[in-house]
Amino acid sequence: MGNEVSLSSEMCSHFDPEEIKRLGKRFKKLDLDNSGSLSIDEFMSLPELQQNPLVQRVIDIFDADGNGEVDFKGLSILIYVVDLIIIKIRLIFYFIFRVHPRCFSVQCKRG
Repeated sequence: MGNEVSLSSEMCSHFDPEEIKRLGKRFKKLDLDNSGSLSIDEFMSLPELQQNPLVQRVIDIFDADGNGEVDFKGLSILIYVVDLIIIKIRLIFYFIFRVHPRCFSVQCKRG
């Protein structure tokens, strides 16, 4: 990767150019040793991840070459997947609370 931050065309269609630029800046800021990838220690520099027991597992999943670190593309895929999960959760909640709000009332019965 070097100093360049790039994504595949599929990822570029999900993120707008400004988001890619912000993600690249954040990635470079987290990449404390300028290796072009993020180690477990670099991920753990984020206070919100320090107590999360799943960090190592997530790194293992998105570590493309098995070196124990996540490069920019891997981080982008991770964020893309999390974003898709959030979208699905929002749709589920929309369906539950907007389409079937009566199912949360006392009168709701299975039929």
